Amino acid sequence: MELVYLWIEKYKNIKEQGFNFSLRFTCKYENDIFTIHRKEPKPITVFPENINITAIVGENGSGKSSLFKSILQSIKYPVKPTNPSGTIQPDLHIDGLIPCFLIVEIEEKLYYINNTKKDISFEDCNEIQKNKIGAYSIYVNYMLDSLKDDASETWVDNYYYRHDNYATPILLEPNKKNNQIDLNTIDYLMAQRFDWQFLTGQTHEVIRKFFHPTHVLINADTEKLKSKLKKLRVGIRFKHPIIGALTFKDALLENMTIEKLEVIFEQFVQNSEKQIDEFFNNCNYSAINKLYFVLKILLNEGLTNIPIWRQLVKMILDSNTQQDILMSLITIVDTQGMQTIYNELEDLSELTFSTKDKLRYCVRFQEIENTIQKKDIIANIEIIQKENTTQSKRLLAYPMWITKTYFEGDPTKNGKSLDKLSSGEKTYLKFLMMMAYEIEQIRTKKDDGGNKIYHTMNFFLDEVEFSMHPNWQKRLLKNIVDLLKPIDLDFNIMLASHSPFLLSDIPKENVIFLKDGKQDNPDIPQTFGANIHTLLSHGFFYERGADGRICERKKSIMPLNILIRKKLTKKEIAYCENIISIIGEPILKSTLQAMLFSKETKLEKLKRQKRRARKSYQTRKRES
Repeated sequence: MELVYLWIEKYKNIKEQGFNFSLRFTCKYENDIFTIHRKEPKPITVFPENINITAIVGENGSGKSSLFKSILQSIKYPVKPTNPSGTIQPDLHIDGLIPCFLIVEIEEKLYYINNTKKDISFEDCNEIQKNKIGAYSIYVNYMLDSLKDDASETWVDNYYYRHDNYATPILLEPNKKNNQIDLNTIDYLMAQRFDWQFLTGQTHEVIRKFFHPTHVLINADTEKLKSKLKKLRVGIRFKHPIIGALTFKDALLENMTIEKLEVIFEQFVQNSEKQIDEFFNNCNYSAINKLYFVLKILLNEGLTNIPIWRQLVKMILDSNTQQDILMSLITIVDTQGMQTIYNELEDLSELTFSTKDKLRYCVRFQEIENTIQKKDIIANIEIIQKENTTQSKRLLAYPMWITKTYFEGDPTKNGKSLDKLSSGEKTYLKFLMMMAYEIEQIRTKKDDGGNKIYHTMNFFLDEVEFSMHPNWQKRLLKNIVDLLKPIDLDFNIMLASHSPFLLSDIPKENVIFLKDGKQDNPDIPQTFGANIHTLLSHGFFYERGADGRICERKKSIMPLNILIRKKLTKKEIAYCENIISIIGEPILKSTLQAMLFSKETKLEKLKRQKRRARKSYQTRKRES
């Protein structure tokens, strides 16, 4: 699938505007008639045959993200006529549906998706069926905002990570469901991607050049268990993760007071922390795994009516002594069977997909014959990848209470760990890892007949470079192309960016320039390989030069002081000398110096020459 054309009727500051994403077509929409023509011969592109790249540039508020949102809504929510009169209505209600239409090409045929109420004549285009799109779309925005305009747009929350085996063809990355940054889910997903890349030998050369781990350090994260336990220490008068989900009318809380509950949970946490340390010192990882399994269930407020949750809570509340309570909880898991308990919980909507996954990994860990035998294990990744032994399968099956830290070099010999990368380095690496991992999952998805479900991937990259050093921005597009080129999928890459380094890698024909919600045609011959300063002033509508505003003001005021006054005071001369000394542009600096020198009296000029001679003499004396 190739994105060809988008027309937006009205959304924010965009009104009745069309945007062409394809070099191969000429499109026109006028008087409710849409016409399209293929260009002959086929335009030459600088990108590989399976990759289309479009950049969208403009000032903040120009409408870049609005284009992304319109396309995503169109792909997921196409509309169709519902009666002979031609009235157009959505086939699935969505709050805040943007009135627009989208043209796409699939297998050399043109299709339209009409999300307006207009009766439009689409020449040479057929209406598309939702299940025929065959494309998976990923929108990436690492900033704090989301696609939501307000709280009513709940549809956005449906497209963050969920456990549906990629059946829903849209993914918003990273997880900001309910307008909250879920760091736990983000870290959990990144851990999965790192494991898949590093332990199975799937790491792309682009990623290896950036970070190439040779060893993995494996140990039990007892602090993660203790942190979950400490949540139970929260005062009952406040929002307790267990009791807060109940009312005092519940049978579990019969004859209970707030004071008694606080004592029970305080003792439970204290004794459990000691027991965890004993488990760890004795390498009893089976018991630690069962405890983690129990805590993941206990700390889920949505399970208050589920038998296993109530049984575990009752065990804590009814115990007269807290010394053996932890072993009693583990005994419940042993008696009922971890797999049986998981089967009862697996289909519950009250559990998030990440919680289900974490429980499932606990089950898998119990099934591994030879578990960890010591506190710290250092494994050689190259051996794991070459042999593809049971060890690699075990490493991939370890639950989240077992940490895996990756190193470039032996960790016992000052190897560099993944954790030591800067925040900018981590952002760059995580972005490339996300792309590689999701592409592999999509590429291998097949239906019951063994046919590929998705043939195209759309990446909507919303200023993903904002925390990257200019050198990394320069390499970003090349790294993306190198990553995608050998893969048997078609890709549409759409970049919203403020980076001249990215824009210099994209021909002008592949750039949509937005200004005040309208497509603009700036006076710039070409963006591909263009000078960075030219791109800033023309490509990004920066009309006041490339200096910062403080510098700009100093440079504009200071020459006036020099030129207007026939004679300057010593204070004014000192001020001007100070400003000139910190100007970096050499031509401007020398010009202003000459202008300042012209204001000197003969005596001042002689004094300055004397100071310069003395300074030169002292410098040579030190060097001799």
